[in-house]
Parts: sequence; structure tokens; C-alpha cells
Amino acid sequence: MFNRSKTCTECLKRFVLVNNQCKTYRSTTNYSSVIRYILKRHEKWLREERKKEKPCKNSYSELMNITSDNSTKTKIKIQQLKPNDIKAFAQNPSMTYQDKIYNKFPKPPFFLNNNNNSKEEESKKLSKNNTQTNNYRKKSIWPEILKVQDVVLVYNDLLFAYPHNWTIFCKLIKLMMADKISFNLQTYAALLNCLGIVKGKKVMSIQDWKKQVTLVFNTMERENYSLGDLLRQTNLNSQQINNILSTIREVFPNYEIPPERIFLKSEGTLLDDLYKTQNKLESPLNTDSMSFNKLYSLIEEQSFLEKKSKIYNEDLEMLKKKWKVDMWEGFCQSLKSEKILNAKRTRSFFLPVYLECLSVNEYVKIMMDTVTNLIGYSGNYNPNMTTTLIELGNEVYNRFQIIKKEKSDIVKNTVHLFKKYGEWYKNPKGPAFNSRQQWQMLLEEYSHKYPIGMLEVDWPVKIKKEIGKFLFNVILQKLTIVVNNGSMERTIPVFYTIMRQEKEKSLEEIKCHPIISKLYQQCNLDHLYIPAKECPMVCPPKPWKSVTDGGYLLSTSDFVRVPKEPNSQILDFKPINSHQLYVTFDALNTLQNTPWIVNKEVLDVALEVFQNGGDDELDVPSFVTPVNNHNPLNITSEMSQEERFEEYKKKKSSAMERQNQYALWCEALYKLSLANHYRNRIFWLPHNYDFRGRVYPIPPHLSHIGGDLFRSLLIFAKGKPLGPKGFDWLKTHVINLTGIKKKESLADRLKYANEMLPEILDSAEKPLTGNKWWVKSEEPWQTLAACMEIKKVLKHSNPEEYVSHFPVHQDGSCNGLQHYAALGRDYAGAKSVNLTPSQVPQDVYSSIIEIIEEMRAKDAENGLKIAQKLEGYIKRKVVKQTIMTTVYGVTRYGAIRQIIKQLEDIPNFPQKDLWPAATYLSEKTFLSIQKMFTSAKTIQDWFIECAGVICNQKNFVQWITPIGLLVMQPYGKPGKNPIAEPVKPNQRKQKNAFPPNFIHSLDSSHMVLTALHCEQSNLTFASIHDCYWTHACTVDEMNKYCRRQFVALHSQPILKDLSDFFVDVYVKDEKKDAEALKVFKRVPQTGDFDLNSVIDSVYFFS
Repeated sequence: MFNRSKTCTECLKRFVLVNNQCKTYRSTTNYSSVIRYILKRHEKWLREERKKEKPCKNSYSELMNITSDNSTKTKIKIQQLKPNDIKAFAQNPSMTYQDKIYNKFPKPPFFLNNNNNSKEEESKKLSKNNTQTNNYRKKSIWPEILKVQDVVLVYNDLLFAYPHNWTIFCKLIKLMMADKISFNLQTYAALLNCLGIVKGKKVMSIQDWKKQVTLVFNTMERENYSLGDLLRQTNLNSQQINNILSTIREVFPNYEIPPERIFLKSEGTLLDDLYKTQNKLESPLNTDSMSFNKLYSLIEEQSFLEKKSKIYNEDLEMLKKKWKVDMWEGFCQSLKSEKILNAKRTRSFFLPVYLECLSVNEYVKIMMDTVTNLIGYSGNYNPNMTTTLIELGNEVYNRFQIIKKEKSDIVKNTVHLFKKYGEWYKNPKGPAFNSRQQWQMLLEEYSHKYPIGMLEVDWPVKIKKEIGKFLFNVILQKLTIVVNNGSMERTIPVFYTIMRQEKEKSLEEIKCHPIISKLYQQCNLDHLYIPAKECPMVCPPKPWKSVTDGGYLLSTSDFVRVPKEPNSQILDFKPINSHQLYVTFDALNTLQNTPWIVNKEVLDVALEVFQNGGDDELDVPSFVTPVNNHNPLNITSEMSQEERFEEYKKKKSSAMERQNQYALWCEALYKLSLANHYRNRIFWLPHNYDFRGRVYPIPPHLSHIGGDLFRSLLIFAKGKPLGPKGFDWLKTHVINLTGIKKKESLADRLKYANEMLPEILDSAEKPLTGNKWWVKSEEPWQTLAACMEIKKVLKHSNPEEYVSHFPVHQDGSCNGLQHYAALGRDYAGAKSVNLTPSQVPQDVYSSIIEIIEEMRAKDAENGLKIAQKLEGYIKRKVVKQTIMTTVYGVTRYGAIRQIIKQLEDIPNFPQKDLWPAATYLSEKTFLSIQKMFTSAKTIQDWFIECAGVICNQKNFVQWITPIGLLVMQPYGKPGKNPIAEPVKPNQRKQKNAFPPNFIHSLDSSHMVLTALHCEQSNLTFASIHDCYWTHACTVDEMNKYCRRQFVALHSQPILKDLSDFFVDVYVKDEKKDAEALKVFKRVPQTGDFDLNSVIDSVYFFS
């Protein structure tokens, strides 16, 4: 009989390894349910077919010994035999594999009947299947949480996996029709691909073949699908395209693919003026800084790095050959055992499939990389077991995707096509307005010569964890060392696991044997493993043109990053037409097209401080071991229970501080090492969105987003002459960074900068041995970088001609409150956050502190002790963070913790009064903001009320940003039955997070609009949310766009549009949802503030 588990495994193996083109499966339940159902139907059909055959007494395992050639290679071939082949062997045991004669394939009943019906009748019959309502819940075939669109994608994968097996292919089509699954373009592509392959293989006559091809065309026409759409909008490799084209040309000999209509321009009223006049685009690079051949070599290098998967800051030899051999043998043995066990299981998850998608060499290499990485942690940090297992599974997945692309020529085609894009990037000519349009034109022109389309199926986290578990068990069991203690030798494992208690949870961690740690230290094998997807690119990033295509050259990047939490709800952008998201793609491309270089002078100073033990004053962390075993609990028998508890708290607090310090040291080590690695290179930072619509660089370790030190390390690769005003902006910028003259006018800041030139030059020339003026700055490292740039300008014979690479920043003035004031047209609030013109900047923090101090003084007079104790302690630094984050939804507890942290830094402040003082100040801060920004409080309350109504409907809060990006808050919690029930919204998080997340989506929309207009005027632009960067010579022009786009953004009826969206999405029945409708329609009233006054406000961004 046919072995069931072998058949299922082969079916799933083909599903996983061949033409994985369906959507990303985030839910293990969905993935398993689809496969389980299809495999059951497939097995049922096989049993029906076998009933028609004569009984076969030979078992499948016995058939393995039929051949005269018992080599492993031949046995593998036999394992791949089809049902009819096995029947033939069983009827003639003397027949060998070499003598096997393939019988004619049986002609199964296909969905196209070969009767005398007219083509139109047959086409109507097939079309009828596509128009029937899908009702799986009524049939109880599919789990309730399974989406119908997920099912057709899995079927399509299986159809592309069996193009050579006519019998199975036809059965899958029958299953789709029986389940009333609507065909899509990918299904029809699979049909034509299969028909092209089986033509001439004695499956059917040529006349029948042409009939069936014609019927497919007729059915597509009835479904309003064109052949051009099929070839352009599906993901096919070159071989599949050729098969389909040859099939089409058998019926239409002169068929040529029609040109595609490309929606080149972004849509939306906010962008109406963007493309009215097309300026001549300039390259983001200096044209003389890089030749075409150099750019070509960088594209090749980036491709190699992503295929390599890891980047090292030093070359590292494989540790011990014995370990590699042991892991090779251990992997093969464990895989064999897993297959035997898997045959006895009834579950639908087949682990061996994922352990055979790479060569054994690749798995051993992945395990060795992990071993080397884990040993590098030894003694200082114990990695979490679950995290390590998932990372191991991710490595297998990433390597599999790269190899799949290499085999299908996608890597070669991508590199070839990207070189053509590189020519445009270096010298932009032609009709394209931006990089996305140019990339689309290239893809359209060369898509059939160099096809690069292939959607990747993301393996579920559960599967990745299982893969990691299998591989790590091999490491645990096979990696050993021999220890000689003088009397006898014994073998001990290199790694072992320990349990650590964290609050109410027990966490499993991995620990390396101390002998190995010591051996590594003695061998001086210090190194860093950094995944290629976490490093900057050495060539321009691939332009975003769809939600699945952009960023890294070969590796897949997420268009929207989401929290890595188990109950997060994830928004699927794939059904959305790409041209509706063009503005979001263009913004990412604008930001990631900016090339960067390392500021080597600042890096050298930072490395010197770091290598000499760090400096607390400069926020350069020093090295500490995370666990101090030499500091035991100092508890004696004479201590009371309270004293013992205090000692325990002290010990725990000390351990936490050491952990935090070590984490900061590791972060600095990674970032400084990576900066040193790229010190003589030009590099790029691919970008993506978070779920709120904010933009971030994808590389986490080296980018302009981070603390003061790490922001100071990067400057623009493209330099521009300072011009007449550039040097003044540079000097003003250095004073802005110090925070010394933040309440003064720009003219006074410039005057002060000229007065401080001797100190600025001293800081630049003798940063660690001079007067150290820069150290006293609020942003010391960025101040030092500016000082060094000013020194270079002064040494130049003509400052206006000096080519500066230095970015000058313009910061929003409490940007969250600026958006609230504009939404509510609140004049008083707008004035306090610099939305109105003024001679000097308004300081909202000082204004709020004055209100808090008035309240404190009044309470002190009334005898409140904590108010009396706080006299003289209410400073700007104490409450600034709380004021700034209140608009972003900081909780009362969060505000208390923020204030405690600031009070702890004040010398002589009573420690016992920290909590009551922070509680008092947090309450007064909230009251002061409500008093000063009445409209902000009203709008915030409406946001929370709307979110509450939405959550009561068991829905997640969604909205569309002004630039057209659909946003959904991911915060969820599992139902009582996590498998059968979908994730439910976490009501508390949904309500509290909506106001700040909505404001974040507005500040991101403002940044996107500013970036797009800057690009059209050839301004270099970068941003850190509400902090905009450009060259010193273009600050004035950037400020112009920044103000105009803020006015344009808030001239839209944002609150009214949000209300209408909520009504459209969440009000299904006006009677049943009357209360929700009432809340959604209760849009807050607005004031009389004139938005146009922002245009003339100097300190709006400054």
C-alpha cells in the first residue's frame, strides 16, 4: 500500500519548497488548517484511485529493495515514484528501476469536459463556479478564523508545485471547484503554465489541448481578466513566462504583451501642486565622487553580502573541525529519527520538510555561526532560549529564500536590472519624476527579459521555533569537550541551560561552559556577528513600488514594522492597489536615497573615550559584568525582616543597574564597531514605516536615529557649498545644540556663537585635553561635531565656497502640542508653541512650570508638606519630559517614574520623599497642561471615547492618515480558546494609545509632505520624526516647505474625515449602533486661530 505520511510529506515539501507565492502567513493555525484540509482531500482521492487498481501486497518499504542498484541515489529516485509506477513494480517484482517503462498518464476528469457542449456553455459552467458564494462556516469545512482569500493562495501554490503531474494538477482543480474557490489571475497562470508543460506529453490530443486552452481564455474574458494582466500582475519566473507565452501563441500566433498603464503620480489633494512643474532632478551623490563602474561593483557587493547573510568586523575561522563533523553526523542522525517519529504522528506539521530545504552543509554552517555567537556572550550575558530558537529558524528561512532566488535567476536578474537603475540614480535623465517611477519603467521594459517577481511565504513563528529547537538540540547533544582533572578524562557539553526567575515567570537561558569562554579569550577571537539585514547598504536601496518590494536588494523588508508580540493584530496591505500608496512609497524612497558617510574625526574621539573605560558625563558607557557574584547579600541573623527586605531590594536594584549598564555598553560596542567598519565607505539606509506611519531606518545599529553620540557619527555623503547664509546657520546650529540661548532670538544666538568662537575652536582642536566647552552642552557629541565643522570652514580661504557635508537640524517646538493646537484652532495654545510669529521663541515648558509653581505656592500656604518641601526644586529639567510626553499619552504611573528619575539626580533631595513628590508634580503637570491647552484636552477625550466605542464592538481601532496610509493599532489579547477564536482588542491599550498614535500619524504625514517637496527641489533631506536635517545652505528653503506643508495638512478637515471614516467602518446599522454614531458625530468644536500665520513664524521649527 502507499505510505500515507510519505505522500503527505512529499505534498507539503512541494508546497514549501517550490514556487512559494502566496501571502505571508502570520497565523500558524491558518497555515496548518489549509494544508491539513487539502492533504486530507488529496489522500481521499488517492484512496479512491487505488480502489480501482488491483490490491498490492508489497509495502512501500519493501519496494525499496526491488532495484538491482541499491545506491542511495537510486533509492531517493524510487521514493519519488508515482502511484502507477509503484503498481507496475508490484505486478512485476523482477523489473528494475532502469527498466521501468512509464505508462501513459491516466486521463482524469478535468474541469473542462470533452463532450459536445459549446465553448460558451463550458465557459459559463466554469465561470459559474467563480461567482458562487463561498460559505465555509455553513459547511463546517474550514475553521472560523480562516479567510477564503488565504485558501486560494495555498491552492495556487500547490498548482505551481505540480505542473508536471497532470493527474494531481487536475485533481487540485476539481477540489477547488468542489470547494467553490474562486479562481484568480495566479490560478489561471498556473493553468496555462501546466498546459504549456504537458503539451506533447501524450496527456491529451492536440485538438483537446487547444480546446482547453481556448476555454481558459474565454473564461478569463468573462471574468474580466486580460492576458496582459496575467503576465504582469502575477509572480512568475522566466521559465513560467515562456511556458505561458508559448501556450498563448499556439492559439494567437502573433500575440505580444501590451504595454502596462503605470500610475506614475501619487494621488491626493495634498499633492496637487507637487508635479505641476518638473524640475531637473539631481543625483543624491556628487557626480564626481563615484564612477559608473564603481557603482556597478557596489551593487555586486551588496548582492554578495545579502547572500552571505552575516557581516563580520573581523575574519573568523571555523572553530574546530571536530565540531563541524560532530554536528554533521548529529544532524543526519536526528533527521532520520525525526522522520521515523513523524510517520507515526497525525499532526499536520511536518518538520522534516523544513530540514531538507537546504543542504546539510548549510545547516551545519548556521549552527556553527550560532555557536560562535553564543560563546561570544559567555560570562557576560545568558541568551534567552526562545529568542535563540526563533533566530535559528529565521536563519534557515532567510538562507532558503536567498538560495531559491539564486536557483530561479532572480538574484542575477535583480543585479542586472539594478545596474540600469544605478545609471539613472547617478545621472537622472528622462521622464521619471522620482526613483519609484524610474524603477517601475525599468521593470515594465525588462520584466520579460529579466523577471524578478516572487512573493515569499513567511514561515509561522511556531515552525521557526521548532526548526530552531531541532538544531539547538543537535548543538546541545553533539558539541562536547574533553576535560582532564588529573585523575580521569570526561566529556562535558559546551552549552547547558539554566532557569532564571523573572517576576512570576521562569525563563530558560543558555549558558556556555566557563572552560570554553576562557579558551576563546585566550585565543583572542573577539568578533561581532551582524546580520546583513541589520547593516547599512553599500549601494542605493531598491525603490519601494509595492508593499512587498523595496529596501534591500535581495532580502525581503517589511513595509510596515509591527510589535513582535504574540497577540498583535497585523494589517494586510496586499489587497490595496499600489498606486493608492504611491505617496508613502515615494517618501520612503526620498529618505533612503540619501547617501551617508561616517564623521571620522568624531568617531576617533568617541573610540578613544570608549576604549579608555567610557565617561558618564559624556554618556559613553563603561564595561561592567551584568552579574556581580562578588557582592553577596549582606544579611545577618540580627537583622529584622524589614532590614532584610531592604537589603534584598538594594541587591536587586544593583543587579538591574548592572544589567542596564551592560546593555548600554553592548549597544555602544555594536554601533561604534559598525561605524568603524564603514569609516571609509559611502552607505545607504533603507527605510520603512511603523504601524502608526512613522518612518525609521531599517538598520538598527548604525543610523542617524539614536542618542546624541550616534547622531554625531553620520554626515551627508553629498557636499554642498555653504553659500551666503550657510555659515551663519552652522554657527546658530552649534548654539542650538548647547541649549544655552534657547529663549533668545536667532540673531542673539548667532552673536553669541561669534563671541564663543575661541571656545569652539579649542573644543575642535583639543576635544579631550582643552577647555572642554563642548562637554557642558545638552548634546555634547553633536556640539563637538559642529565645532569641528566650523574649524574647517574658518581654515578655508572663502567660507562661502567651502563644501560642507554637515547636516543642520530644525526641531519642532513641542510638536505634539503644535498639532493639537492646529487641530483645535486654539489661539492661546498655538501661541505658546510658536505657531504664531514672535520676536523671540515662546517656551511652553517655562509657561507650564510657572503655572505649576503658582499651584505649589498656594498649596504650601495651605500647609501641604510635600508642596513646602518642593520649594526651589521645580526646574525645567524635572518636568520637561512629562510635559513633552503628556500629549503622547503618558500614563500617570509613567509620569511619576519620569519625575522620580529627574529628582534622583538632584543632590540632597530626600530619597524618602521621591514618590510623594513625583506623584504631586505629575498631577499638577497634567492640570497645568489642561488649563493651558483646553482644546487639546477636549480632542484627546473625544479620541479616547471613540476608541472605547470601537473596542466595545470587539473591533480594532483603524484610521487613514492624510497621506492615505491605513493604520490599525495592533494591541490585542487572546480569546478563551486561542486556536478557535481570533485575537480580541485589548481595550485598555487601544483607548490609551489612540490619541498619541493619531498625533504620531499626523507628524509623520507632515514630514512626508515636506520630504517630497524637498526632493522635487533637489534638497538633501533626512528626519528624526519632528527634527528635520538638511545642508546649511538649504535650511531656509527647507523651512519654507516645512511651514507650507503644515498649513496644507491642517487645512484638511482632519477631525471631520476621521469622524466620517469611523461612521463608514464601524456603524453597520444606524439603529443598533445609534450610541456609536452619536459619539463619532460629536466632533470637537474649533477655535478661530488662523493657520496661515504659521508661514511667518520663525520659531515654528528652529
